[in-house]
Amino acid sequence: MKSIKSKLLIYVGLIVLIFSTILFYRTYTLITDNYENLTNQQLSLALNFDLAIREYVAEKIRPLMFNLLPEGRFIPQTMSTSFVARNIFNKVRNKFPDYIIKFSADNPRNPVNLAGPEELNMIKYFNENPQEKVWTGEINLANKSYFAKFSAMRIEESCLRCHGNPADAPAELLEIYGSQASFYLPLGKVVGLDTIAIPKEKVTALFFNEAINNFTLLGTGLLFLCISLVVIFKFVIISIQMVRCNVCDYRYMWIKIQAIIKLKTANFQDIVWMIFFQNLFCKTVANISGQPNFHFLF
Repeated sequence: MKSIKSKLLIYVGLIVLIFSTILFYRTYTLITDNYENLTNQQLSLALNFDLAIREYVAEKIRPLMFNLLPEGRFIPQTMSTSFVARNIFNKVRNKFPDYIIKFSADNPRNPVNLAGPEELNMIKYFNENPQEKVWTGEINLANKSYFAKFSAMRIEESCLRCHGNPADAPAELLEIYGSQASFYLPLGKVVGLDTIAIPKEKVTALFFNEAINNFTLLGTGLLFLCISLVVIFKFVIISIQMVRCNVCDYRYMWIKIQAIIKLKTANFQDIVWMIFFQNLFCKTVANISGQPNFHFLF
């Protein structure tokens, strides 16, 4: 009986272990995928919002302002795409101070937009891979790890009015920024990036909090399952023992009846051998069933 108990415990333990491992691994992968997708969606949302602002200024507001203003006038607050987008996102950054929302350039007119070493590498990457427009991944900015999304800004025909020959640029633009920075830019070249970056530590902290909550709930459920299995296991074993004992009692009663019948006709030697074998049989059954309390014939 002990060997049966041990085997059942081993089988049940293996099943619970395998099931728990699969369940914990699946939960971990689901949480990881969920946070990767969520982070990517946040980056995409912020980047597309930034690009939409810049496109609206470039396609709608700036042409209108050129038509409304006298020749040579340039008002950055309404006509510079980077100026408008940066000032809008400065308000957003007040609530998310750790986030990076930036237009980076290798030779900007505004020093605030100067690209760092990592951003210069991204500009180089886009120029070497003209088919790429957006890059998403993990990157170090100012010695800090971020999940980032970069969008390449290539020089188009419409950009050359302000970024081509200084002689063609609005006079007021030259008065504000000078005639050196961000001129003579080649058509089709990547000169800047729209950068959106979320600190990795923020995402990691949220991920671990979610993982701990899920694993705690999962562990509690598995503990309850194990306790339930132990209780059921004990109940089944006790039931099996009772059934075996009842079977042994019936067998013993049958032997006893046979002995009584044979006592009337058997000689003394037969009676002795009968008693010996019936007691041997009952002792064997008792040892197997684990229930030693049998009442023998004598």
